[in-house]
Amino acid sequence: MKTQLLTLATALSTLVGCNNSATTTIVNKDSTFVVTDSSNNIVATTTVTTSTKGDSIVKKVITTKGTLEINEFYEASGSEPGWFINIKQTSLDTYPTEVQLNYGKEKWTGELNRKMEAASNKINLIGTLAFNGKTQNFTIVINKEKCTHEASGEERNATISVKTVNQNLKACGNLIK
Repeated sequence: MKTQLLTLATALSTLVGCNNSATTTIVNKDSTFVVTDSSNNIVATTTVTTSTKGDSIVKKVITTKGTLEINEFYEASGSEPGWFINIKQTSLDTYPTEVQLNYGKEKWTGELNRKMEAASNKINLIGTLAFNGKTQNFTIVINKEKCTHEASGEERNATISVKTVNQNLKACGNLIK
């Protein structure tokens, strides 16, 4: 497997025309590669996915040239139990996410994907986040309507729900500009 990943990383570097000072790193368990130039600018990303179709194994490779932009998106915090979420949005329409649970003792991180939603005022994100070698499925629902934060009394512009197998959390959040 490592040989296949190294071969793919080398091929990706060649594809985008990087010189010898370019580096290639695996950034997550889903075999996403990022190629950077000598100034640490992202010049391409590749994601490899494997799925089954009938009796066949299908590998899909998606390569994107150009700079990967990452922007702040939404954040929220709740109490009892204390939790916090920070969601970013990339130019590839993926959502790097950090969810802190149990007053920051657990920091679940990873990338979520957007699930198409019928209602225009809702954003649904789903995926798997990791903490201390464990993984867990998360569903995040951002409902773009004003609400009042319980602890501070401040008005926020969204209600954010976090769902896992064991927890359903809800709090007011804000779009970060």
